Amino acid sequence: MKCKVLNRTRIDIKECSLKDMSGGILSANIQLKVHQPPDPNWMVTFGVWKDMGGYKPFFYNVSFDFCGFLKNPNRLQIYYLFHKAILPFSNLNQSCPFLHDIVVKDFVLADKMFTTIPIPKGRYMYNLLLASNSFKAIDLRFYIYVDVRETLRRKPSG
Repeated sequence: MKCKVLNRTRIDIKECSLKDMSGGILSANIQLKVHQPPDPNWMVTFGVWKDMGGYKPFFYNVSFDFCGFLKNPNRLQIYYLFHKAILPFSNLNQSCPFLHDIVVKDFVLADKMFTTIPIPKGRYMYNLLLASNSFKAIDLRFYIYVDVRETLRRKPSG
């Protein structure tokens, strides 16, 4: 996991870490310090990249109005699945403006998250870029290995 601040006057990173929960299960912890009330024109670019001798655009690379999405989450957007997965571990259960830190605590990617959308076995990067009309604020990158077929084979029947 990599977190990179692109504009420290607006937002900063207090925490960006992985924690070993036990048995090789890792959780992500992110805390973003918001210095100024967010611009009402926040845009998110969310992309899925696959390692094919270097990360290449793979599945989705979409941009959308972040505050608009929080106000009215659209189930037809691919980001909705990511947002739905991270929501129980975060304070993203409100609409803009964010006048406090944005926190994600002990977020664990569960195998069932990858059965909704069939993703071939491989190494992936999930990239989330937060920007406004006038500047880029933060770039978050999550690197994972997916093998849904192996996960499904390991499930006990019953």
